[in-house]
Amino acid sequence: MPEDNFQQEENDNPIARILALRRGILESPDSAEAHCDLGVAMIQTGDPKTAINYFKQAVKLDPNHERSYYNLGLCYHKIGFVDNAISAYESVIRLNPGDDQAWANLASLFFQRNEIGEAIEFYQKAVEINPKSAETLTALSTAQYLAGKYEESVNSARKCIDLDDSKHHHWLQLGQSYYALHDSAKAIRAFQKATELNNRCDKSWNNLANAYLLENEQTKAEEAYRKAIELDGNNTDYWFNLGELLFQTNSLLEASGCFSKVIESNPNDTEALEYLIKSQLETAPAEAAVQLNKLIQKKGEHSDYLKLLATAYQKSNKQELEAKTRMKLASSKPMDPENNYALAKSLSNQGKRDLAYSFFQNSRPLSDNDPDLWFAFAQSFRLENKLEEEFQCLTGAVKANPAHKQSWLRLGSLALQNETDATTLQYLEKSGSLLKNNSKLWSEISELYLAQGDSSQSFRCSTKLVNLVNLAPSLWLSIFRRYKRAKKMTEWVESLIGHLKTHDYSISVKIACADLIFRFGEQQHALTLLEGLRQKNISTSNINGKLAELYLKSDKVDDADRIITIALESEHDDYQLLVKQAEISLRQNELEKAEISARKALETRQDHFEVWLVLAVILHTKNRSDEALESVNKSLSLHNNYGETWFVKGIILDSMKQDYDAETAFLTCLKLDRRNSMAWLALAQLKLNQGNYNGARPLLLRAAVSNRNNQSAWQKLAEVYEHLQLPEKAEACRNHSSSHE
Repeated sequence: MPEDNFQQEENDNPIARILALRRGILESPDSAEAHCDLGVAMIQTGDPKTAINYFKQAVKLDPNHERSYYNLGLCYHKIGFVDNAISAYESVIRLNPGDDQAWANLASLFFQRNEIGEAIEFYQKAVEINPKSAETLTALSTAQYLAGKYEESVNSARKCIDLDDSKHHHWLQLGQSYYALHDSAKAIRAFQKATELNNRCDKSWNNLANAYLLENEQTKAEEAYRKAIELDGNNTDYWFNLGELLFQTNSLLEASGCFSKVIESNPNDTEALEYLIKSQLETAPAEAAVQLNKLIQKKGEHSDYLKLLATAYQKSNKQELEAKTRMKLASSKPMDPENNYALAKSLSNQGKRDLAYSFFQNSRPLSDNDPDLWFAFAQSFRLENKLEEEFQCLTGAVKANPAHKQSWLRLGSLALQNETDATTLQYLEKSGSLLKNNSKLWSEISELYLAQGDSSQSFRCSTKLVNLVNLAPSLWLSIFRRYKRAKKMTEWVESLIGHLKTHDYSISVKIACADLIFRFGEQQHALTLLEGLRQKNISTSNINGKLAELYLKSDKVDDADRIITIALESEHDDYQLLVKQAEISLRQNELEKAEISARKALETRQDHFEVWLVLAVILHTKNRSDEALESVNKSLSLHNNYGETWFVKGIILDSMKQDYDAETAFLTCLKLDRRNSMAWLALAQLKLNQGNYNGARPLLLRAAVSNRNNQSAWQKLAEVYEHLQLPEKAEACRNHSSSHE
């Protein structure tokens, strides 16, 4: 707003001055200055309209009379003739472009017309001319704030405060700009300063509360809102803000009181009414329903009121009344998805599925996000044998949640019922693509293809899980066993290797696959795969170590030695390779070389159980039992859940004639690994040493069953049967042993 800055001279008697000025005009009718002075005097008497006539006459006599144009602008603004006022100030600026107050007053007129861009431009011009006008800077900051130029607004407000930091409204404007920038900490400081300068400014307290909420300081915000209400209890915005805060903090009774205040002042405030009823909905939904019914009787069945009433009935568990109310709403707004969705759920809960389904279909997009209700409808149609409707609901469920496995599997089942196997697999494969981490589903798809005799498609689906080979070993064991049962192992392995060659998997994944391929009898394929990795110059200790390990398991000790020797030429301090070299030397009975390799591995790393275990075996073989026992105990201290370590300990203790401790070690081994054939055999030998043939027999049977190639177990079992005078069984064991030689 412009200031009342009329240019005039002081006079204690305005009437006398007017009379004197009129005489002056009679004497000098062509004096623009005289007409201007008389216009100023008329303003003093509160008659701006008459003053305008004198100012107009002055500029008619002197088109360059700047003072008259300026006062014309003030008068026109005062009586609300904005366009005329703008024209007058433009004339002032034309005559004196350096008049900063004229620029500022012109800006305020454009601000009044809500032409904020022009207002900013003119305020900036005024500031350029007079950068020390704090009030102009404040007005500029306000205009920039309304234009959304918050950073510029902050800069202008800061400059204003640098000139005069004693005005609370300067700080208030700065705080509003910081608040708009979501810089709550600075906004709080600015609003606090405003309240310090004038603690009676309710707007400052309200804004301070808003800023506190950004910092989640709810207690301080509540105190500030209450202060604003104390200063102006008739401001419904303050009551609403406090009520909303209390509602959010679950102080529902107090919140209801605040919203009631708002509604008392403005009964048409729907938002406050909704908050009031929502507050009651949480604590007294039945009361909320009563109030809503009274409101509907007075103002009619407006949709907003019906929605709230339906919610009140819903929370009161009055499903029939809820459905009746939502039906009314549906008749006036048949395509209201929110109401149709709630109505569908209400009717569904009452068992009225057919009627509920029609509303559910018209509740999109809300229904598109409720897979469980889609699936519930599908189940209803399934009971009624309405397969087409069930199919539609199932597709709705999987659109709502691509991870809804039950729906995908039922879709596949539906397709199978109609003997459309390809469709079944299409649905299941689509679910597999969407459920990327659902390894079980891909496995099921693979199994379905295999059951239909399409092994190539089965292989393709199984390879979807290659990345999980390290993370889900049990899953991969089941996949391999599936193809072994189907007598498709060689085809599967060749397909898997082809897949590994054409896709960029990590080395660890390829090694894990090779390990499984070897484990399931395709030893040469596994060795070829690992050799291929080496030939691609992917020379890592993991590949070399695993390759050497598999060569050892294949009894190809020389090949294992070759791999390790070559690898150690470039990686001579690699721990894994050194341990493997020790194992190979042990198999070659080169005990000194084996011990040197093991101890060199220990120089590299002493915190891994494996090297201590290998060293224990070497020392035991060299008849250094005490050292061997110390080494195996060290291995167990690092990892005591590895069955093989307990087996080795048992062997060492047995050699030291510590039968009881040896038996304990073997039993511990078998707790960890029930299929350790050699541990069963060792336990049996302890019983035989004691002459306990009956005790040895079941142990030898376990040893033989765990590994049918364990010839020692079969031979000793034959001896036990001979001793127990069971010659037929003894002969059967000998025949089994000879057939595996």
